[in-house]
Amino acid sequence: MVRMMHMAVLLCVPLGICYFFYLKTALDAFGKYRKTWWCYTLVGVSSLALGYLSTQMFSFVGVVFLHLIVAFLLCRIVWWVTGYVLKKKNKPSFAKVKKWADSGVLPILLVMVYLFVGHVNFMVVQKTEYTVQTDKAIRTEGYRVALVADVHYGISLDGDQLRDKCEEIAEQNPDMVILCGDIVDDDTTPEEVREVFAAFGGIKSTFGTFYVHGNHDRPFTDVKDSLLSDFTEKDLLVAIESQNIKILTDDVYEVTEDFVLVGREDPIAGRRTPIETLLADVNKDAFILTLDHRPAEYIQNGKAGTDLLLSGHTHGGHLFPLNVVMKVFGINDAVYGYTQIDKDTAAIVTSGFAGWCYPVKTCAKSEYVIIDIKG
Repeated sequence: MVRMMHMAVLLCVPLGICYFFYLKTALDAFGKYRKTWWCYTLVGVSSLALGYLSTQMFSFVGVVFLHLIVAFLLCRIVWWVTGYVLKKKNKPSFAKVKKWADSGVLPILLVMVYLFVGHVNFMVVQKTEYTVQTDKAIRTEGYRVALVADVHYGISLDGDQLRDKCEEIAEQNPDMVILCGDIVDDDTTPEEVREVFAAFGGIKSTFGTFYVHGNHDRPFTDVKDSLLSDFTEKDLLVAIESQNIKILTDDVYEVTEDFVLVGREDPIAGRRTPIETLLADVNKDAFILTLDHRPAEYIQNGKAGTDLLLSGHTHGGHLFPLNVVMKVFGINDAVYGYTQIDKDTAAIVTSGFAGWCYPVKTCAKSEYVIIDIKG
């Protein structure tokens, strides 16, 4: 926490400088800026305050202001290029275009449109389908899997909308429903914990509903071990088990003779059995479906014998350009979609049923996933 505060202080200075030019340019466009000490002081203090707000990445207000300064810088780059061309050609419209460009209105409009599209992406849950082929001798009709992750219930859909989506998933006639972590988080109330697992547990399927923990599901505590979440771990377990949802915590579960589920513990728990150990005694002639909230250990899963690995966690990147940053720096083994790990092992990462903290997603849609595994 102290390290994050230090980073925020360091970042607020360059961001404050950017905001100083943004405010000065906008005031100049309307003839409101004066080269006096009080005007410099007012704009300077305002710029530092906006710069600091822009560093608050766990706040939606911070996200808005950070996007605003990025939009301003992009607009300035475009304006420097187009303005030079217009001025060079002595276009009479140059002065009017300059005033519009300098007013600061365009970055605000761009951010409003950008965040509106992101909010629609966040709120409208769509169906995504995959078909996975296997050489293993599974049953003739194959298996249909419904995958849900990263609901973070309480941020997006209300109870009625959630139940409507669960009915929609049930209409896909899944053989099993997979809840792949972060179904709730620290802002979810005890009533919402019961509500969300009742909704997903009520989906009719051939073999039932299975759940693995994500990094947000368990109640959060501070360094003194006092509870920060509104619900306890007992509340969570009762809500899950009362709906006959099978919890897999570094467990192997034989669905049928030719289909095996492996559920991984999340690393945040501080304990995690290696995938090689979990699969050591598993029948490798069966199709092995591994559930891991985080898209990690792809190579290890391939070597251990996993046929298909399902994950969430990334939210598809959530906000651009975080998806690009994740790929460039290899923060996860994948950010979104289908990956062929090796000739025998594949992985699918869902962008999630919703998201965390702020109700916008600009890198990906909200989704539930239907996967048909065919022999």
